[in-house]
Amino acid sequence: MQMIRRAEVTQWFAAVVVFGLGASVYLFDRHGSDIYFIPAWWDFANGTPALFGYLGQNIPSFAHTFCFILLISALLTPWRVAPLTVCLGWCVTEAALELAQIAPIAGGIAARLPAWFSDWPILANVPGYFSLGRFDPLDLVSIGLGGVAAYLTILFINRSARSRPCH
Repeated sequence: MQMIRRAEVTQWFAAVVVFGLGASVYLFDRHGSDIYFIPAWWDFANGTPALFGYLGQNIPSFAHTFCFILLISALLTPWRVAPLTVCLGWCVTEAALELAQIAPIAGGIAARLPAWFSDWPILANVPGYFSLGRFDPLDLVSIGLGGVAAYLTILFINRSARSRPCH
């Protein structure tokens, strides 16, 4: 049992570290007024060179995929859901959301969202995701790389946890 806990904690730790990388892109390379959880006054991106350069456009897609796979995998450990199932499921979800940002699709989705979304703080931003977001094929690549990196990380963590003696 201790072996599983060590692996779960390690997965959570790895997810938080990569989440920090993805969040720092938003904090330092994107305008605060464009991001829901960042206050408008937080705007290090205005007039400063991008900290992450061109990669900053796609790091969040990688980080989001990687983090959620590790967190979901750790949560589902008691039910012994295969890491590959978690990886494929989350990558398909992420890819579908990215493809939904293609202009004709995004406009149709945004127009069909229920009006009551505006009454809920988190859901109020869903229409903007589709109407203001942009499809980027490199985000699909980043999602795939995030999935592969997460899968390999889970395998490595699980193998390391099994090879350590329990105390």
